[in-house]
Amino acid sequence: MNSDMFNWKGKRVAMRPIPPTPKSTKEKEPKFISICNRGEFMAESKEIKQRFALVAKEVTQLVEIPEKMAGKV
Repeated sequence: MNSDMFNWKGKRVAMRPIPPTPKSTKEKEPKFISICNRGEFMAESKEIKQRFALVAKEVTQLVEIPEKMAGKV
């Protein structure tokens, strides 16, 4: 069995993994991606009262990576 055991304050403690939660059998609402401008985003977020945004920006300028960091990126 997968467990970790250790002594703490004179007692032996066993930590076992938490069993996975059962999968829900209910149908989930489909998720979608909406690509829009700022005005459309604000109008839509007011309507559904939720705001989630992923903002991406295109980079056209090349940046030189220092030699000491070259293997880390």
